[in-house]
Amino acid sequence: MSEDGEREYIHMVKETAKAMWGPEAAEKFSDHIERTAAAVYAVSNYPLEPDIEPVTKMRPGGR
Repeated sequence: MSEDGEREYIHMVKETAKAMWGPEAAEKFSDHIERTAAAVYAVSNYPLEPDIEPVTKMRPGGR
């Protein structure tokens, strides 16, 4: 994850919020928008590999 990539993503989300809700509403919720966008960026860029993915189903009879 790059810091520049995160900043660009947050900027894109804020611009989208302005386009959808108008500048006043986007400014009012700016802090929430930034924190949510940063969290989404972090989660979407977390590397998942087969050996570290969480187990969601146990194999029947498997050990």
